[in-house]
Amino acid sequence: MSLSIDRNANQYEQLVEDKTKTSEEEKDIKDKESGNSEEDTKEKLSLQSQISGADTLGLQQIYSEGTLNVRIKYPMGWTYIDQNNKGRLDGVTFLGIGSGDKEPAYVHLEVREKYLFNPAKFKLREEIKNAELFYNEPEEMEGEVTQIVYIKTKEEYDYSIKLTIKGFDNFLQYKPVFFGMIKSFKFGSSWFWEKI
Repeated sequence: MSLSIDRNANQYEQLVEDKTKTSEEEKDIKDKESGNSEEDTKEKLSLQSQISGADTLGLQQIYSEGTLNVRIKYPMGWTYIDQNNKGRLDGVTFLGIGSGDKEPAYVHLEVREKYLFNPAKFKLREEIKNAELFYNEPEEMEGEVTQIVYIKTKEEYDYSIKLTIKGFDNFLQYKPVFFGMIKSFKFGSSWFWEKI
């Protein structure tokens, strides 16, 4: 009798375990189909919330340019090269510090003519108080990862800010710096990143 009870208890435990595994597998399949996996949810945080939550304390240096009243913070130790065209800012590239086998990241801020903007190049769009953000998910080509955020302003010019770095792990490491730089960006007559 006790052997029969033990066998039934073991069968019941196995049945419960199998049902739990099956329901977890079904949930994973449904999440993947609907794009609601935990990883996807983290990735799908709005760009706005990622930038708002970015920490700018590590951005100790300030690049400032007077023709378009552009200002942006960048990390200590980084250098920059700015380009001017016809007496006004055309773009500025910020170069990170490489260490050991890691290649440095670079962030490029470009002044864009409004008439050249093509919204079809971007899959995602968000509106904030004084601009619209157009962007895609990070793209990887031959080991180099790039993410571009196009800032469509209400001023005379638009801007794009691009992070480029070798390797996706390195990209994830520099992403908070990138969003912090965007958060600190100022152009024209107001701060780009105003509280909404």
